Amino acid sequence: MAEDALEAARLTCERTSKPARHLKELTNRPEESWSRSRRVAAKAEERVGRANPRLLMTSLDEKEWPAAQLYEGLSCARGEMESGIKEQRLDLLADRTCCWSRRARQTRLYLSSMPSCW
Repeated sequence: MAEDALEAARLTCERTSKPARHLKELTNRPEESWSRSRRVAAKAEERVGRANPRLLMTSLDEKEWPAAQLYEGLSCARGEMESGIKEQRLDLLADRTCCWSRRARQTRLYLSSMPSCW
């Protein structure tokens, strides 16, 4: 779906010897499984010797969220947040934070971050 953007990123990377990123707006509608078309923001990134394509499907309006802002501003920020949560869960061994109430999750997080003294 984004072959031309991948090729443009590859050529830019070869010319500059630096990672290159091109974004492209697409519309996709699998014939049988979906009732309507969906907006897709395609990120075509080339790092020296390695392609790194990503597709981001969304229902957000393209006038409010152009492809670059959608990918870099929203999607990357969400990925950073999720990485921080995962890091916290691994570092603090906070794997039992799936309670219904916020207070219970916070209490479990406090308890898991305390050093074990006994």
